[in-house]
Parts: sequence; C-alpha cells; structure tokens
Amino acid sequence: MKPSSIIPPAAVGNNPMVSEMYGLKLTAPVQLAVMELLCFFKRQSVDQGGLGRFGHLKNFVSIMWPKYKWNPWSEWMLEEACENDYLGLAGCAASGKTYGITLYAMVWWACAPASSSVVLTSTTSKMIRKRQWSALQELRMQSAGFPGNMVDSKTTLQASKGDDKHGIFAQAVAEGPVEQAVANIQGIHAPRMLVIVDEATDTPEAIFNATENLKKGTTEFQLIVIGNPNSYFDPHGRFCEPVNGWKSISVENESWKTKNGICLHFDGNKTPNFKSVGGKVPYPYLIAPDQVYESRKTMGEDTVEYWKFTRGFWAPEGALSTTVLNEPLCVKFHTMDGATFSNQPIKLAGLDPAFGGDRCILRIAELGKSPEGITTLKFGKVYQLKIAAQSTDPATYQIAKQTIDICNNEDVPPEHLGVDSTGNGVGVCDVLAATWSHKIKRVCFGGAASQTPASGLDNRPSNDVYKNKVTELWFSFREWVMADQIRGLDPDTIKEFCSRHFTDVGRKKEVESKRDMKDRIRSSPDLADAASIVVDVARQLGSSGILKGAGTGEWNTFVERANKIYDNGIEEVETV
Repeated sequence: MKPSSIIPPAAVGNNPMVSEMYGLKLTAPVQLAVMELLCFFKRQSVDQGGLGRFGHLKNFVSIMWPKYKWNPWSEWMLEEACENDYLGLAGCAASGKTYGITLYAMVWWACAPASSSVVLTSTTSKMIRKRQWSALQELRMQSAGFPGNMVDSKTTLQASKGDDKHGIFAQAVAEGPVEQAVANIQGIHAPRMLVIVDEATDTPEAIFNATENLKKGTTEFQLIVIGNPNSYFDPHGRFCEPVNGWKSISVENESWKTKNGICLHFDGNKTPNFKSVGGKVPYPYLIAPDQVYESRKTMGEDTVEYWKFTRGFWAPEGALSTTVLNEPLCVKFHTMDGATFSNQPIKLAGLDPAFGGDRCILRIAELGKSPEGITTLKFGKVYQLKIAAQSTDPATYQIAKQTIDICNNEDVPPEHLGVDSTGNGVGVCDVLAATWSHKIKRVCFGGAASQTPASGLDNRPSNDVYKNKVTELWFSFREWVMADQIRGLDPDTIKEFCSRHFTDVGRKKEVESKRDMKDRIRSSPDLADAASIVVDVARQLGSSGILKGAGTGEWNTFVERANKIYDNGIEEVETV
C-alpha cells in the first residue's frame, strides 16, 4: 500500500510531517498520523523498528482523539483485536465492548479506506442507531478530522462520496426477511473485510454463514463477535466455545482459546472501577461497584439475569431457570455426544406435522443399551418434510407418503413411529393408519397428563406432577436428559428446549403455550416437539429411561415383548 492511498486526517497538533520513522523510509514526507496508520497496516513489529500493531493504533488514537481516555478493559480489548482474526467478546453490561470495538473498526478502516469495508451488525435499525452508529458518530465528531463521507440515512461512512463499496456500513439483521439481510451483507465486498456482530446472542445463524462467505477472495479478513452471554447454543455461545469444551473454563477465566481464535471475558465483579480514587470511580462509563452490589441485591446471584448482565458469563446449572432445560445441564449430561451400543438398537421416529407456516419435522433415533448397561436414546437424522402447493394430493397425504418412504428407508417399523395427533395431525394419523399401518403411535399434545409414572425415580402418576399432556411430554424428555440417556442432540433442538418457560401451578408444572413461546422467540419449537414424541414412543414401548444394569437377555426380552404386543395390536405395555 502506498501512503498516498491513505486518506489523511486534517492537520492537527502533534501531527508533524515525517518521511523516515519506525524502520520505514518514504520517498515523500507524510503526516505522522498517516505514518502510524501505515505501520498499523504493515503490522510493523518491534524487530522491524516499529511498535507493533497495537502501539501504532494507540499513537494514531492519541493524534486523532487527543482527549480519548483509555481504561484497562479497552486497552486489553483493542490489543487482542490487533492480534486475532477471530475475536469473541463476552461480558457484562457497561463494559465498553461496543464503543471500544467501534473505535478499533475506525482505525482498521482508515489505514486503507479505498480497499476496505467494515460491516457493523446489530439486531434492529433502532439498536444500530443506539449502539454502533451512535458510537461512530460520536467518535467522528470528537476527532481531529476523521476521513470519509457520512451518509446518515444509510448508516454508512463512505470512503469517498458515492462509494457504496468501500466504507463502514451499519446493518440491521434481525428485522424483516433474513434473506434480505444476508443479501445486503453479501453485497458488501472489498479486498479487506472486517465484520463486527453486536448483540450476537439474537443474531440469526444465517448472518454468520454470510459473513464467513465474505472471507473468500480477501487479502485480510477479521470477525469480531460481541454479546452478553445467554446460551451455549446461540450463535454467540457457539462462537465463544472453548476449544476444550465448556467444562474446561469457569467464570473466573478472563480469556480462553476458541476453535478459531480467542474469547475475552469482562466480569462486572472485576470492573476497573473497583480501584476508585478519593471515592470517585475513574471510569464513569464502565459498570461501577454500586451497580454490581445493587444487581446482587435486586436480581440475586442465582439468577440468569445476574450472570448475563453482571458476571458477563453463561449461567451455571445452579442458577434459577424457568426453562425446561438449560445449557449447563445439556453439557453436564453429554446430550451432544455420540453413543455406542452393546446390543442391536431399535429404530424409532417422531413426526410433528405442520400446517400454516411451521416446519413439518420427522426425526430418527436409535434406542439401545450403552456399554454401562444404561438405556440410551441416540438422535440421528432430521427431515423437514415439504408440502408441494401444485400437487393434487392433499397436504395430509403428502406428509404421510414422505413419512412412510423415509421410515421404510430408515428401517423404522410403523409401531415405532410416533405422530402428533393434535389438531390437523389427526388427519395425518388417519392417512398413515389407512395407507400404512394402524400400529403407529398417536401422541396427543392436548388434554390432561397421563397416568404413566412421571419418571423412573418418581412413581407418581404424571397427572399428579404435570398440569397437562404437553408439559408431561416435554418434562419426560428432561428426565431422560438428567438420567444421562440422551445422545446425538443438535444445538438447535437444545436451544428450543432451553427456551420454553414453565411455571409451578398448584404444585404442578405447566409449560407456556406454544403460541406464547412463538410470540416470544419468533419461531415454533418443532424440533423439540418431534424429539419429545420420540421419547414418548420409547416410554410406550415400555422403557422408562431407567434400564440401568440390564443384561443382554433382559434387553432382548424387552424387544421381544414389544414386538409381540404390536403383533396383537395392543398399544401400551407396563414399564420394564
């Protein structure tokens, strides 16, 4: 890169003209600010006579923003940004993550604006203007002449007027069609690309896929992901996952290696403001000790909100949770791990029919015995069935045909298939019974809970424990998880189980309605519903999820009895 390709800032104090410095000798003098940017671009190391990338960034900031006040967190954050192409930031509220990284983005872009693009994303246009765009505007106004053409209506800072290819672009990604947001991001491409995903916990997964595609054909690419930790399995959690797994770190870790880079953890309990001077906090814009104390008092240290916004870390298993599952439980009980069987497993399937926009999900699983003698359910393929609008066959027949074909290919007999018979699912069940077999298992999500024992350790009838059938189905899945008997579960399904709230009503548990859940999370829990159906099929086959220590003969007896029962057309068996 030639120094002339850098857009020089306005002449300011402490910005003399130089031609030889930091191990570089230029043919013509340039402003000191331009020299600092050139060294930042070239990553001029100490061995080469420079200060390292972060050293030159700090010098440029001192020239462009002479009143900028550093703090230990901002220095740490920007130094790591200078060294890592993939950087995750997980932290409490008021830790300066968004502001600090916006400053970094401006310096990163300014060193080669005519060949660089920065994409700043947040969930909505309102949040874009409240967060990154507001920070960028403030920093530009406080600068000593930061370059670029500001187009506020487009939330864009162009390299030059009319240039929509090179600049800093702020994009909302979680309002309106996701496809449009993806197209907007993919339309921005330059030799140098920096993507910063703010509010990553609520950012659609498709956006992450789109940003990775931007890497193709670039000479420099960097991805920075920011969020207040919420879930191991949302996009932010997946990006920040330790290379050695979640069990390898705790809230006391300040940083850790990830699959592609590093994650920094900003803990409110370790705020730099604890080092007050004369009773005054040194950094008013960072979380203060009195705010930490107040959050402990009002939220409580055993709440998810306290861990998310004060500790800046993923809530532990012991934190109060009002969802059917939580991520620490899923990690603790190995739900995503694979499974091996000491016997020949049997195939099961669960179908959640859908009409009117929800996904129609058919999922396959294997039920067998682990080497330790534990009945284990290993989830496998997930099929999303499609309804062809142009077909002359009714939707119920289309779903039934696809289900039969897949089950036959997967070696799932009809008596091992469970189908949601609620609402329009009744029609699908009727077609399957008429065209395939009456032995399919009808699983009704509506109505009262059953008389089946609540779990392998709780012999009370389910209707004494659960308010209704859907709660029984979802909590039965939870019981299998806590018995360490679920394997092969995918992150999206786990996220659905970890998103459904429940309450205790008259000493009975009751999950929130599907309508309320859909309104809250903007999607239907079809994957989790289908998984719950599979567990219910296993229960109806006679497995309560507690076949621990059973020998091969006992397992074979279980399978033989199940087959005989279906041969006689009987649908329920007593618990083995």
